[in-house]
Amino acid sequence: MKLKNIVFSASIVLASMNIGLALAETVEISGSTTVNSLLITPHKAEIERQSGHTLKINPSSSGKGLTDLIGFNTDIAMSSAPIKDLVEQIGKTPNFRGLVLKESELKVIPLGRAQVLFIVHPSNPLKTLKKAQLEGLLTGKITNWSELGGSNQPVVVISESPVGAMRTEIVQKVLGGKDFASNTKVMDIATDVPKQVAMTPGSIGFVSSVLPVAERGEVNLIAHEGRIEQTLYIITRPGANETLDKVVGAIKSVGLKVLARN
Repeated sequence: MKLKNIVFSASIVLASMNIGLALAETVEISGSTTVNSLLITPHKAEIERQSGHTLKINPSSSGKGLTDLIGFNTDIAMSSAPIKDLVEQIGKTPNFRGLVLKESELKVIPLGRAQVLFIVHPSNPLKTLKKAQLEGLLTGKITNWSELGGSNQPVVVISESPVGAMRTEIVQKVLGGKDFASNTKVMDIATDVPKQVAMTPGSIGFVSSVLPVAERGEVNLIAHEGRIEQTLYIITRPGANETLDKVVGAIKSVGLKVLARN
């Protein structure tokens, strides 16, 4: 009788453990390094505590996050560009040429706002750029800083992926739809751009205003005409389940606190 009770009790314990394991699911989140570096990775433990689920984080670019989402390769996409602009930019790439996707086909959750800042190597003496000058630098029309009154130094444009959110917004709001110069040096992730600019004399690149100064490296900000704002989002497919709802709720909660301080 005692043995039966022990076996029965053990069964209850194991069943309880299995229920607990089933409830704690792993949720994959990929995309924007801006959203990730501000809200996700630094606050991963808090998001997991609030939601009761585990995060698997894959920082890449906003465009990659969106294509991962629609390809069912991630549960949540991070983005720092409007869906319309992202889809247009993704639709220019070979694997997604002609992509048509409406925002209404997705569940888009805005978290807050940021700004795109332009940066140059610390040896660059220039402090400001007009919009036409910035356009000329990024598209390759201006190839030497001496053309703008700077040093006799070749221009090196450094960028994130063509489907990255900041580059997408620059193409739309500064270049009028024109692309970056063909010899642009492309970094795999956006947070590598300031590091490369810091190491490359004659370079120009960009960074999000929410990236901590300590993570930008030794670069100079350069002022320009106009303002390029970003809205930070997370995106899921429609009909998200209870698990995703809890994770999204935790991210929104963290976002309110973090963005209130920025």
